[in-house]
Amino acid sequence: MNLGDLKGKRALVTGGATGIGKAIVETLLAEGVRVAVGQRQFSKLEPLLARHGTNLVGFPVDVSSADACKKLVKDAAKALGGLDILVNNAAVTGAAALCWFLEETREHVDTTIDTNLKGVIHCSIAAARQMVQQKKGGVIIHISSVAAFGAQQTGSIYCATKAALSGLTQGMAVELAPHKIRVVAVAPGDIQIEASTMAARRVEAANPDPRFCSNTPLGKGEPDDIGNVVAFLASDRAKFVTGVTWLVDGGLMSY
Repeated sequence: MNLGDLKGKRALVTGGATGIGKAIVETLLAEGVRVAVGQRQFSKLEPLLARHGTNLVGFPVDVSSADACKKLVKDAAKALGGLDILVNNAAVTGAAALCWFLEETREHVDTTIDTNLKGVIHCSIAAARQMVQQKKGGVIIHISSVAAFGAQQTGSIYCATKAALSGLTQGMAVELAPHKIRVVAVAPGDIQIEASTMAARRVEAANPDPRFCSNTPLGKGEPDDIGNVVAFLASDRAKFVTGVTWLVDGGLMSY
């Protein structure tokens, strides 16, 4: 894919070292975007940094901290010379996000909400302020999930955080439109990500809901399917798209 109008843009992607985040980063880099990545487990980002050189910079961050989010955006904008695109991808996901509701703990609830929702809010506030100061507009993209639209056994808190992103997307879009800042959410379905067999078994064991296990008309998606959609939405070809959540689910929610 060559969108053409992304070359020279500056993007910050949270959680961009693996899986969907990695695909988003590499797709943006291929479009000529300079990218900063905020990553909690920074060692996972090092191979990408070594491969892409000066077009990619990285910062260790835990987005569950409001102060850390603010610092991340400041550091990324300084390193890139500004900020045009923010992709909120970092999240508690997979087996770590799943727990039977009656077995939930305060710690698990707080960690999931602080990362998946509050982290998105605080990164977005800082990024939006940076974009307003630049007076050139921008794009903020939240990575949501089909779990925002369909209940998932053992995933009640996770589902709640992702559903909240749709409301956040709409509210931000209305308020930020006068500043020419677009806000969109992308909701992936069943995406085949890099994972060990053991990790995959942990997710399957924690999530017995058959609707989220191999029930997609088009089969499993790939991380690049999300990366390509994010790049399109970040480009001027989507200049009239804001305030919506795009399902990229291979038809899963058609049932």
